[in-house]
Amino acid sequence: MPRYALRVDATQTQIVSALKAAGYVVEVIGKPLDLLVGTGGRFMFIECKVPGGKPTQFQRGFFERWAGYPVSLVDSPEAALRHARLVLGAV
Repeated sequence: MPRYALRVDATQTQIVSALKAAGYVVEVIGKPLDLLVGTGGRFMFIECKVPGGKPTQFQRGFFERWAGYPVSLVDSPEAALRHARLVLGAV
């Protein structure tokens, strides 16, 4: 069975806190991406990175396979909130 990195990017805790404080439902899922975020019957995936962080090969493949679906790569709480508001609407 393949092993996957269990390392959590330093920004994830802050991103989760900001999204929850704004009223979004947040589940830390880890695979295929870090977070499942939702509100009002809509959802999106979010991958958390540190500023300048790059997606893994697996993540790049996921982004390609799920092109057109609500998937975001963010590096700060502000970016996560901006993406959530654009994709899901304000809570």
